[in-house]
Amino acid sequence: MSDVLNTAWKISEHAVANAVGGETVILHLENSNYYGLNAVGTVLWEGLSQGKMPAAICDQILEDFEVERSVVENDISKFLTELEENELILR
Repeated sequence: MSDVLNTAWKISEHAVANAVGGETVILHLENSNYYGLNAVGTVLWEGLSQGKMPAAICDQILEDFEVERSVVENDISKFLTELEENELILR
């Protein structure tokens, strides 16, 4: 399992999110960029907002969606890296 899945993350103070029809829209307050999350991204974002570890969020995604564990872990690891690079989450 990837290290990022066992890392505690917090939402950046520069990120404001709003749920819209089962998806989430995030605004980065400093650079004014918008980001859209699909249903799986929304589950991840909500879990991170609640202080959950990504590994536990992967378990929830596996329960909610038909997908293999290796795919979920790989995709969530990449997505966490992207969120960090865009300064939407912090270690």
